[in-house]
Amino acid sequence: MSDGVQDSVDSLPEGATPEAAVSAPAAPEADTRSETGSVEAVEAVVLDAEPVQAVSDAAPAEPDVCIPPHDPDLVTMLATMIRERRFDEFNAWVARNGPANLTGANLRMTCLDKADMKGACLRGAYLRAVNMRGVDFSGADLEGASMLDAKVSGARFPDDLDAQEIMMSLQYGTRLRTR
Repeated sequence: MSDGVQDSVDSLPEGATPEAAVSAPAAPEADTRSETGSVEAVEAVVLDAEPVQAVSDAAPAEPDVCIPPHDPDLVTMLATMIRERRFDEFNAWVARNGPANLTGANLRMTCLDKADMKGACLRGAYLRAVNMRGVDFSGADLEGASMLDAKVSGARFPDDLDAQEIMMSLQYGTRLRTR
């Protein structure tokens, strides 16, 4: 054996065999910066090691769901009220139960001008050619909604939506992405 290989064999952990060290794939070289800022090439030797899991001090992310929970029958009932322009009934329901959950609702070519949409969940909703002039969407969840050709003059959108996202959705029907 050459001196370099013999040194590697001599430095193996107790119980490890030279065959295991030779047959294990070598990790790619990585650049690390020392305290002085110089770059040193580091080559890791892979032996029979257990995978390491990253530990995070951050709090677990909250689930990405609308409140109240998604109920397809409820979505259908609320969307029907909007389509049939029964805004008094819709707004009374919202006043009793809190923000409307219209996740995935198809509201194409409807009018929302008198609907209470503050805090509403409109995730993935289809809002093509919807008249939403003057509607207050503050606090609403519009992630994944599409608004091609919608009428939006005077509408107030949530703070987590960029103007560029809104314009792209209005012009090309792209799904909205929130910050």
